[in-house]
Amino acid sequence: MFCGNLHQSGTTHWSSHFDSICSLIDMYSATIIVLVSMVQKGSFNSIHGEAGGCLIVMKSFKFIFILYFMHKIMGTTNLLCRVLQQKSLNILNTMYLISTTKALLRTLRDVRFDLLIANVQSVCTKYEIDIPHMNASYKKTTGRSYQQ
Repeated sequence: MFCGNLHQSGTTHWSSHFDSICSLIDMYSATIIVLVSMVQKGSFNSIHGEAGGCLIVMKSFKFIFILYFMHKIMGTTNLLCRVLQQKSLNILNTMYLISTTKALLRTLRDVRFDLLIANVQSVCTKYEIDIPHMNASYKKTTGRSYQQ
């Protein structure tokens, strides 16, 4: 069985957020097992309720999508973030890195987004998470009638 820790993100270094996301992806299965155990064996209602709420959120398509989307974005911007946090900067290299990062993000948006969706769907299938119909019509409900 895998042993490890989920990383806590820091407030000032973006790379710590990326490390937290990577850690959660690596330990997703173990985290779900722990939450299920807490729901089933939780001795306090508050622990049982919080673990159950976390389990519901973490076993949703929306959570998996955001987790993997942020992993791609932060993985793409991680080097730039690290360079920008250095005390001394080489302006030319930094400008080149900014241009490269922008191009990579544009490629993610324009070309690789379908691969991201396929990866998210694969993870959802593995963990038996419902996948919404992507081609279904979306009807926004605001609580007001169409006449308003």
